Amino acid sequence: MFGLGPIELLVVLALLVMFFGRRKLPQIGENFGKSIREFRRAFKPVQEGDSSEHTSSGQEPVKPAGQLTKSDPPDHE
Repeated sequence: MFGLGPIELLVVLALLVMFFGRRKLPQIGENFGKSIREFRRAFKPVQEGDSSEHTSSGQEPVKPAGQLTKSDPPDHE
């Protein structure tokens, strides 16, 4: 686990307890867990390749470079 042995983990835990206190650690852990869940939930459509959220605004999707047609105006004039 990240190259840390059991002694290093105990030292880190002891430092966290001394810095934050026993009563704050559960709140910090809970908030960290909520943050991770929200992050995963926000990026789930990206992982699944769902682009419906991005094209639902009524705008045309942006074409990747190399897929421009002759009817598209040039970038420079």
